[in-house]
Amino acid sequence: MVRHVENRIGQGVVLSCENPTYAECVVKDAAAARRMGLRVVGKVTGIIRAVHFWAH
Repeated sequence: MVRHVENRIGQGVVLSCENPTYAECVVKDAAAARRMGLRVVGKVTGIIRAVHFWAH
């Protein structure tokens, strides 16, 4: 899963998704992250978008 990560003062780290079907997840501290089994396995550094031009 890919999530946006936001550090909110007084709340903790908030993980959110572009899809509004999924609720935000608030992780208050490192102990909570361990209990939830969360771990960072990579970081998205950019995207590549393919654009197709069709000849008629």
